[in-house]
Amino acid sequence: MVKTPTEAEEHQQRLKFDKQTQTKLDHTPNSLLVVEEILLSKFENKQQLRQDENFDFVNGWVLYIGDVFVKNDKIRNLEWISHDDTNTLPSLECLSHANSVVNIKIKLPIILHKRSGDVIYNYFIKNTEYFKENHAYEARKPSKVHPSKGGFSYQYFILIKDESFDLNEIEQALKAYYIKKGKDKVQFHNEGHLLVHMEDNYYFHFQIDTSEGVLQESKEIAENYTGDKDKSVIASCKRRVEFWGDEDPNGNYINDHMYLLEQLLQNDKLMIFDFRNGIFFDEF
Repeated sequence: MVKTPTEAEEHQQRLKFDKQTQTKLDHTPNSLLVVEEILLSKFENKQQLRQDENFDFVNGWVLYIGDVFVKNDKIRNLEWISHDDTNTLPSLECLSHANSVVNIKIKLPIILHKRSGDVIYNYFIKNTEYFKENHAYEARKPSKVHPSKGGFSYQYFILIKDESFDLNEIEQALKAYYIKKGKDKVQFHNEGHLLVHMEDNYYFHFQIDTSEGVLQESKEIAENYTGDKDKSVIASCKRRVEFWGDEDPNGNYINDHMYLLEQLLQNDKLMIFDFRNGIFFDEF
């Protein structure tokens, strides 16, 4: 299991700071600038981050940064994700919002690469502003609840490389797949939200996202990506399809989600990105 947020406070108390620095570590967004200064003074390169003797130090600050998100994000009810591996740095997620993972560890190497002092602060601002904007947009829309068992699982960003792409292309690919099985599971909830209806009222969702924040997140994905795909293409994606399934604690639909995404691999306009692990679906 991950260490608890209270251990982050204990970690902070164990470190010896001058009074001015200690006062600035007040769990406000601006305190993230102080944290980044501390990390930059401690580490010269990302290899040092991964050294076993530095794990507790890094983990403590990841927990502190996460606490800043928890205390200051007024839209999501962010919770810590538990891991069986005690050597895995923790992350945050809100089960009531799709694609809401706060993965602090992927930003740590960027801190040391850029050495600008504001990587984590900017991540907080962009991440929380995205959900504020989305929340305001949803509040303005007419109320119409889509079918769902609730919760989220199997979440991916499907990056759109070609502006000519239309969600109907996914509908057609999935319908062709299910016709072979003698089933009709694919339907539109609205023009921007496609549903795949499984047994027991379980749904998979494909929803278009055209918000201004998509391009910035595409640039960040490209910046963090270490594979062989063209980073300039990744960074240029202004739209994406957000894919997820309803909550599936027993993994009953894990194979189904893989089969669905495999139907989209032939579409050259799309790239399916697993944002939890930082790799694309065809790189598994």
